[in-house]
Amino acid sequence: MIADFEDFVTWRFVTIDDLWQKIAPMYDRPGPDPTSCSDSELITIAMVRECRGWDRETHLMVAWEPYRSLFPRLPERSRFHRRRRNLMFVINHMR
Repeated sequence: MIADFEDFVTWRFVTIDDLWQKIAPMYDRPGPDPTSCSDSELITIAMVRECRGWDRETHLMVAWEPYRSLFPRLPERSRFHRRRRNLMFVINHMR
């Protein structure tokens, strides 16, 4: 049962991570492997952001601060935007 926001994020992450493991070979990931959060974590944050209506990365970074313990290695705003943009086809596929 999803009781709060943290449960929702955890449920989304588990679902997205399982799906990403299956479809990752279909996508040619640009650049080196991430040193901050994983692709699954970044996709989860991007999709949760849409659910919450956080339209800008600046809103996301401020609103995510109380939940930093869920994904402690969140990249800085411009890197987050770049990686999210590179994973947009994946995000659309998962939707």
